[in-house]
Amino acid sequence: WGEHMHHGYYGPTGKEKKDRRQAQIDLIEEFLKWAGVEQAEQILDVGCGIGGSS
Repeated sequence: WGEHMHHGYYGPTGKEKKDRRQAQIDLIEEFLKWAGVEQAEQILDVGCGIGGSS
């Protein structure tokens, strides 16, 4: 799995072509958008476990 221990985001349809690592990074970015985070803040990531996003 590498640094990130979660599945990726492959666009709104789930069918965008991209490598797994980029999809994992994109998923982190989508989480931040969905949470309404616009700038650096203190965020509690409950249940994250290990990985780059933690």
